[in-house]
Amino acid sequence: MGDTASEQPRRVVFDYGEVISRPTRALPRITTALGVDGAALDRVSTAYFAERDAYDRGLGDHEYWSAVGKRLGADVDAALARELTRLDVAG
Repeated sequence: MGDTASEQPRRVVFDYGEVISRPTRALPRITTALGVDGAALDRVSTAYFAERDAYDRGLGDHEYWSAVGKRLGADVDAALARELTRLDVAG
């Protein structure tokens, strides 16, 4: 058996339930960007996670953030959706 890259085992790691990764720390910044009262962080968290499954399955950025915004009474245009995505990815 040689020592080539094609013989090396390949692995894919999925992190369900934040076993490996930390929970997002972006929610306070997302709350501010949405223009929602900072005291409403729990409401933002609920909206964020309520729509997350569809987003993780391929729902577009703008559609996801619009759905989150709708739950909070906030309008999300394309520019705000891009900013929210940036904040979310930055964690």
